[in-house]
Amino acid sequence: MLLYISLLTIILSGLLVTYNWRINKNTIYLGAFFSILATYGLTHYFTIYANSPFWLAVFYNNFSPFWFLTGPLLLFYYRGTLTDNSKLRGTDIIHFMPFFVQLIGIFPYLLTPFSYKVGIAAQILNDLNLITQFKVNWITTPLVNFLGRPILVFLYLGYLTYLLWLHNPKSNRAKVSIQQSNLIYRWLILLEVTTAILIVNFFLLSLSLSKQTVTATMVNSQFTHFFSGIAYFCMSFMLLLFPRILYGMPIYMAEPTKLSQPPKETVEVPVSQDDPFFELVDKINAYLQKEEPYLNPEFTINELAASLRVPVHHVSYCLNTLMNVKFTSLRTQLRIQYAAKLLDSGQADELSMDGIGKKSGFSTRSNFYNAFKSETGMTPSEYLEHKNELKK
Repeated sequence: MLLYISLLTIILSGLLVTYNWRINKNTIYLGAFFSILATYGLTHYFTIYANSPFWLAVFYNNFSPFWFLTGPLLLFYYRGTLTDNSKLRGTDIIHFMPFFVQLIGIFPYLLTPFSYKVGIAAQILNDLNLITQFKVNWITTPLVNFLGRPILVFLYLGYLTYLLWLHNPKSNRAKVSIQQSNLIYRWLILLEVTTAILIVNFFLLSLSLSKQTVTATMVNSQFTHFFSGIAYFCMSFMLLLFPRILYGMPIYMAEPTKLSQPPKETVEVPVSQDDPFFELVDKINAYLQKEEPYLNPEFTINELAASLRVPVHHVSYCLNTLMNVKFTSLRTQLRIQYAAKLLDSGQADELSMDGIGKKSGFSTRSNFYNAFKSETGMTPSEYLEHKNELKK
């Protein structure tokens, strides 16, 4: 089971980053965090449960420097999600120091022939107690590494708790969108809790190794292993339970935009004034009303975001949560409203129905007719006839 969970975690991490890094670069930190956990799970599996010197040689110690990045990656993800800023700071180099120390320490081992690593792996599989005796790091001992990793993560978890308190949605310090922040806040708390459970168990196992042999620890720590497995399982599947974490927790700190009157011929938007994104909703409606970009058949949400100079996931949040409408639906509604206006103004005397559809942003006649009937309950011709009858 540990093998399958680790492999699934790698796959989910890959999908998370591949499909979302363009709109929310914080997912890079989260994907890297889960990937590193997966490599640790695979190392544990090939050490304890499998009997393959080859695969143990692949994972044993080769990924250990990255295990010191779990705390920093969590920090970058939490900080970026809570402040809507994924950029690293110059001072963040200090968070990579344990990684570099570990990398320098095992660098001679990394350069050894693979056959030598297979030999060490075979000895470990024959006697697990050798894990704490082989000195593959010339700077620190295995026990120091075992204890140092969870202690370091504990320090980061403490700081993450402070960040969560600082950006609590109920606090005046947290100027975030209310509906979305509550969901993301619950996700961040759950992620921290499951990480803490996993790290506590890892620390207890490492502490046990300092007092007794590896085999004795394995026998006497079944309860600890059980809870570690549950926490690891939950962390892997939380990505499926919280799909909207891909939106992040955006904060839009724009200058207030005042409109003299509500936009005409756009979707009515019930906006909560305590949501800082209501200003962006005004900008979206004003831009659509003034520029009419939807008349371009190739108009997309990416182009809308680029024109407003805001991230795509900010626009997605405004449309899906505040305006309660999908981008494609809004675009179709606006095009139909424009087509109806053309028909009302007598443009059908000069243009064919195909011409009305193309001028309204529809690429094909069938798309125009289907969309028009879906929105109005009539075809364009029936709509025009109905208008003419009312004039008589």
